[in-house]
Amino acid sequence: NFLSHNGNCDLNVDFNGIIDGRHYVGDAQGTINDLDLRAFKLYDGKCEGKTRFAGRFDIDLAQKRYNGNVTLTDLDWTVDDNRFVAHETTANFNADDDETHITLDNEDNHLTLDAQVGLEAFVQSMQHVSKLATEQFRERSLNIDTLQHSLPPFPFQAKLGRDGLVQRFLERYDMDFRSAECTMGNDVDNVNADLILTGFTHGSTLIDTLTFHAYELEEYLAFNTHMGNRRGTMDEFAQVDIEGGA
Repeated sequence: NFLSHNGNCDLNVDFNGIIDGRHYVGDAQGTINDLDLRAFKLYDGKCEGKTRFAGRFDIDLAQKRYNGNVTLTDLDWTVDDNRFVAHETTANFNADDDETHITLDNEDNHLTLDAQVGLEAFVQSMQHVSKLATEQFRERSLNIDTLQHSLPPFPFQAKLGRDGLVQRFLERYDMDFRSAECTMGNDVDNVNADLILTGFTHGSTLIDTLTFHAYELEEYLAFNTHMGNRRGTMDEFAQVDIEGGA
């Protein structure tokens, strides 16, 4: 148990764990009433807030099995100029030598990633892709075929509703939406992405429906997007379609 009522570090944390060789099992729960990471020189900018949390983990390094989950309740955290507020957020992580599964649930928001490779291979692939993308961006020459073959096979899905951490973050920029759904994937032959956004507002601007589809076409990334509005909503741009590639 760790208990502190000091300024910039007001918290109460309970931790239990077992170590058996290279096998680690444990759980933790607690309340952070006030924690300022800048005060402890752990972050250069502003990073402070409060939350309640509970989580557990089961890590077997010998068998390359990794399992864990954490739930944050009543999160109110500020990082630099950004404030993040969420009633409840739960993350689950499961991986072995063949697959990696990650889920994130926050009120009306739900994200799922299922990679058909183990954790080590997934991390190595993403590091390699990040390096390739940086080089291609610097050279202003996108080769989606090279990136696709470097990515691990995976489907990713995100569904966002009216309430959640993302929505509250966008409020400060006077933006909102009714629903959003994004799917991305990489299989043996193709990388693709789809986005459907409804009821988007930015200030006085309203868009009823916005769709985006991107897919691999040889070494190019082809895309098409559609904006659809009902009568009385941006009548001068009632139906707009754009196609292109990079």
